[in-house]
Amino acid sequence: MALGVFIAWLWEKFSSLAIAAMNRFSLARFESSFKATSAAVLSVTIESFLSLQVSTPLARAS
Repeated sequence: MALGVFIAWLWEKFSSLAIAAMNRFSLARFESSFKATSAAVLSVTIESFLSLQVSTPLARAS
């Protein structure tokens, strides 16, 4: 009986540690993915803005 309780306790501890580790890994992966995506969007936005500046008549006149 005591052995079964001990095994259940160990299982609970290791499974909660495993879940915490997976959550931490998923958060880190999401964070790096979000940073890469936001950097790409920012880059495209800046390139679009610069191409609009070059192609406007006001920019060509000056």
